[in-house]
Amino acid sequence: MNFEEGLEVADEAVFVKVGRRLNSVEIAVLQGSWQGQTYEEIAHKTKYSESYLKTLKKHIL
Repeated sequence: MNFEEGLEVADEAVFVKVGRRLNSVEIAVLQGSWQGQTYEEIAHKTKYSESYLKTLKKHIL
């Protein structure tokens, strides 16, 4: 499975569970995690704080 396929699965699971699609920052967290990036690297790329990104990951995983 590649990232795009995994993203489709994750997005559908979130939609079924909470009735909405993943937003751009949630997708960035998933993609960064998929690529083995640290929260610091993802934060630098997205301009969000590491603590905020960690909170998002807890809600989507």
